[in-house]
Amino acid sequence: PGVVPRLLNLPEGCKFLSRCRIAVDQCKREEPLLKDICKGHFVRCWVRERDYAGRN
Repeated sequence: PGVVPRLLNLPEGCKFLSRCRIAVDQCKREEPLLKDICKGHFVRCWVRERDYAGRN
């Protein structure tokens, strides 16, 4: 779903916002950092980062 953003006009916040079904308000304001959520698995998502918090 959604549309891939133009590289010359990237939106503020998460670059996947227009294609994401689980986006929250924070996604509109801030781009998430790449996080290691468990050994060898990375995520760049505010929602998924919270889901895995404390599981390392």
